[in-house]
Amino acid sequence: MVKEAMKTAKSGEKRELSGVENDESPSKKTKINKNKIQEEYENILQEKLAMQYPPDFYLFYEFIQEKSNKSCLSLVDLHLTGPYDILCGNISKETTLSITELSMHGRHFYDIPEVQTILYSNHKSGFHIGYFRDDSKELPSLLVSNKSNENGEFSACGDNLFASVYIFCKSLLKSTKDAENLKKIKKFILDIEKKSKDLGYSLDATSPSVKKRQKSINSKTFNKIGIKVPMDKTGVGYRELPSTDRELKQILTKIAKADTEEKKNNAFDELDEIITLVQFANDECDYGMGLELGLNLFAFGDASIRGPLLHLLPLAYQLLRRNLYSDIVKHHMENRKKDGFIDRIQK
Repeated sequence: MVKEAMKTAKSGEKRELSGVENDESPSKKTKINKNKIQEEYENILQEKLAMQYPPDFYLFYEFIQEKSNKSCLSLVDLHLTGPYDILCGNISKETTLSITELSMHGRHFYDIPEVQTILYSNHKSGFHIGYFRDDSKELPSLLVSNKSNENGEFSACGDNLFASVYIFCKSLLKSTKDAENLKKIKKFILDIEKKSKDLGYSLDATSPSVKKRQKSINSKTFNKIGIKVPMDKTGVGYRELPSTDRELKQILTKIAKADTEEKKNNAFDELDEIITLVQFANDECDYGMGLELGLNLFAFGDASIRGPLLHLLPLAYQLLRRNLYSDIVKHHMENRKKDGFIDRIQK
């Protein structure tokens, strides 16, 4: 059944699903002329990473190039990574790394393909911030943060980078004891507020565009960000999993903690029953079901379910015509490790 679904997707004969209404991105609401950095790098990033970046990506980089802002970013232990390393020159514009290899740079343990890390902290929690896009062909709909050494849950942190850094800095105020550092952080926050006001960006964690996406998701998923897949007028495109989140976590926990082969096989039988239903759903174009289950396995994060994960998630992305994500998750699983993030810098 899975092979038949794959064949249908590749041949273009699958039922066409009308796309759900796209969230209006901040760049569409805010009329901003391209700065020199965007003019120089947007085509390069499109070529190297097969993605476009919103104006706030370039404007934030320009903002941070000011000496005082650069030092403040380091003061709060935030560091540029991912596509920013091309702008910084840490990754050569002439790099021969593939799109998939470059997509690994800065990627943390729980970062699904929809997440691309932009900023990271050296804190033991593994805190980092990234753009989130349901489809790589879209501009990001929001930014999210995660503590990769704690769990696979993500939190929304605005629809632009100024908001994400502002929210992070505000959270530091309560824990910063040094008076001089506290003064610098407060000054940095004021600078962000002024710049955001000038540019027309919201500093809210759940801005109107973020709330709009939250209302349109099909399911929340273990990572708390949820999925959004195309559905037609009759509701074809997504169907619910037969188990609740709690029930599925119980099954996965039994697999991960099984102390005998018999116990593990019995737990896998329960998971296989759900996977069989996903195969039926794929045959009937409800591709969101496989995406949800695959992402839940990814967020659970245990090596014992690597096989089912690699069976489900790449296929779900291919059926949804999100082929770049399929390549990214397969490459990530080859390099997935808890201790730190994946580094693919080539100078």
